[in-house]
Amino acid sequence: FEITQRAARTHPSAHSHSQNPSSTEMSNPISVGDLGVALASRGWKASILDDRDFCKLYKEELVDVDPAGYLKCVDGRASDAKGVQQHGPKMLGGVYGIALNRGIKTTKELEAICKEVKDAGHVPTVHGDEGGILGCGFCKLWLNDKFADEGMVNESKPKFSADDGAKTVQKAGGVVENHVAKHTEKYVILNFVPGKTFVPNGKDQRFIVDCWALGKFNLDITKYALTAAATVEKLNPGQKPCPWKAFIVTPSEPRFGPAEIVGALQGRGWSAEIQTQSRNAHQLVKVSPKGYLKCVDGRGSDAKGAQQHGPKMLGGVYGIAVNRGIKTTKELEAICKEVKDAGHVPTVHGDEGGILGCGFCKLWLNDKFADEGMVNESKPKFSADDGAKTVQKAGGVVENHVGKHTEKVVYLNFIDGMTLEPNADDQRFIVDAWAAGKFNLDVPKYCVTAAATVEKLNPGQAPCPWKAVLIVPDDHPDAPKAPACCTIQ
Repeated sequence: FEITQRAARTHPSAHSHSQNPSSTEMSNPISVGDLGVALASRGWKASILDDRDFCKLYKEELVDVDPAGYLKCVDGRASDAKGVQQHGPKMLGGVYGIALNRGIKTTKELEAICKEVKDAGHVPTVHGDEGGILGCGFCKLWLNDKFADEGMVNESKPKFSADDGAKTVQKAGGVVENHVAKHTEKYVILNFVPGKTFVPNGKDQRFIVDCWALGKFNLDITKYALTAAATVEKLNPGQKPCPWKAFIVTPSEPRFGPAEIVGALQGRGWSAEIQTQSRNAHQLVKVSPKGYLKCVDGRGSDAKGAQQHGPKMLGGVYGIAVNRGIKTTKELEAICKEVKDAGHVPTVHGDEGGILGCGFCKLWLNDKFADEGMVNESKPKFSADDGAKTVQKAGGVVENHVGKHTEKVVYLNFIDGMTLEPNADDQRFIVDAWAAGKFNLDVPKYCVTAAATVEKLNPGQAPCPWKAVLIVPDDHPDAPKAPACCTIQ
């Protein structure tokens, strides 16, 4: 079997809801990984993607669930539901999916489910198609007792007919929807993004199962998932090897991209703008294997030529250290090895005044980040001298910066594998933000640390004079769009 998973690289604190995809409580919960294994063991091809990757790769779009939306069947065909009526949660057979999961048998119990669905803010539905009320495959299987011998489902048929079920739903204020055309679904979406759904498309069909809704109705997700798989298989008997493909869609971590960073900086009183790579092509250079992973400090130094063409990070390797909360020289030594293995020369620096000439290092060693929101890192257990010796012992360099600080702008560079070269005559802080991803750092924490560093080294400046320029690829979603008059047709 085959299971694939794409995991977003994010800070450790952001992983909580990947373990519990629904914000509501499910009975007999199962991890998305175990769900993938269960499907794969039945011969399915199961892939796990977060919603951002899935929508981008497969040109899908999540929409918010609407109060006017039908709690409707997972059936991918078109129907007489229009507009926001399509924006309700998708469950097996509509309300029948809840009914079978709970083992209900009477119309009185079905009526109670419809009331529960309405109280939860959805329109209860079942459906038929052009062939009649048994045009719902799930309903047809249930009423013909096809789940009674299905392992981990084991639910016998109810005591009512399809017509009686439909009348009960209508009587309870629900809708009997009508689906049209033949089934041509190409895959199954198992959606764990709370409060979101996908819209059926009769011309490009897929089964849509909003798994997050199971928690809303406190269903047994293991039983439900196997019921869904069995439904697809029983409606397509004899297909071997099984052709079914499932995408398990999980919530992506909260986005903290260039646009969000601009907002965060502006909230601190900064002036910030996003510029494109092409606009800055004249000053971007490729990172060199000989390049120092060096401080963002904009002054001149004893690094020459290609040595200047390494990624720029806060305090050199100290930027990685603070982000990870390390405290010992042994941990610092391990970071230096990691930097070397990544193809860069690890460094820290001082200046003409000594090893504390690195403002970032000085702030850290004097415990100035301990009370900074989103940073909250106390000082390490080693001195600046011990840190420098550790870097040298690990095969790194202690760089020496010269002159006074005259930086007038901070560059946050998101162009992978590129950097800017320091210019003592035209200083600017250079932060290669892409490198934070390379070393799996907490990006929001890193960006806040960078802003706090600049502010703490220049106390009392009000209003804040700091300006930031964020450089992004031309095709980045946050890149400024050229005016129509300037677009080459």
